[in-house]
Amino acid sequence: MSAAGGVRLTNLYGQSLCTPARATLMTGKFVHRLGLSYVGSEAEITAFANYSAVPVAEDLLPTRLKACCGYKAVGVGKWNLGHCNARYMPWSRGFDAFTGYASTGLSYLSHVSDPDST
Repeated sequence: MSAAGGVRLTNLYGQSLCTPARATLMTGKFVHRLGLSYVGSEAEITAFANYSAVPVAEDLLPTRLKACCGYKAVGVGKWNLGHCNARYMPWSRGFDAFTGYASTGLSYLSHVSDPDST
């Protein structure tokens, strides 16, 4: 299929921080519509955060791709979209498999948390 027969994604507008940027990509919505329009570190879902990031009522990209096209979805890397309850984890949000970690501040190479991370 060519781009002329589908949708061309040429721009993404969102925040430069991890959680809001991922939320925008996964939902297709601006962060202020998801309740994530904070400034600075308040917008990040940290390792000890006890709240959700993207509401479970929001369909994420893998869920939509499965529904419309029968895709399988695998997530790799940092999730950072909420982890206070199993309902917010990748395998409950449309991913068939996930390998990575739930939050910020962990090195991919050493698997040790960043001492400056909360």
